[in-house]
Amino acid sequence: MAQRNVSPETIKSYRDTFRIYFRYNETCCGVTPSEMSIAQFDVDHILGFLSYLDKERGNSPKTVNSRLAALHSFVKYMIFQLPEYSGLLNRSLMVPFRKTVKRQMEFLTEERSTLFRTII
Repeated sequence: MAQRNVSPETIKSYRDTFRIYFRYNETCCGVTPSEMSIAQFDVDHILGFLSYLDKERGNSPKTVNSRLAALHSFVKYMIFQLPEYSGLLNRSLMVPFRKTVKRQMEFLTEERSTLFRTII
C-alpha cells in the first residue's frame, strides 16, 4: 500500500482477483497455486480467465476490466523482476480491456436549476 499509494479497496480487489484466478487455474487448467509458473500468465490463460468471468460468473465488463487491471499490474511487476520472460509477459499486456458503456453526464440547465431551487 505504501509503495504504490493505493487504497485498501484496491488491495482487496487485487486479493479477490488472485483468489479467483488461482481457483480458475486449478479447476479449468488443473494447475494448483503451488504449481503455477510464468506460463499461467500468458495471453491464452488470461483470455480464458476473462471469458470465465464473463460467461461462468456473469461479471459485468467493468468488473472484468478491474480483474484485468490487477493482472496487468502483476505482469508489469513480473517483467521488472524477471526480464528474461518479458517477451511472453509483454504479450499478456496486450490483452485489451472490455468496452463499457459510459454514463452520459447530465448538465444543469436553467429549467433544472429552477426545479432544484424550489426543492431546497
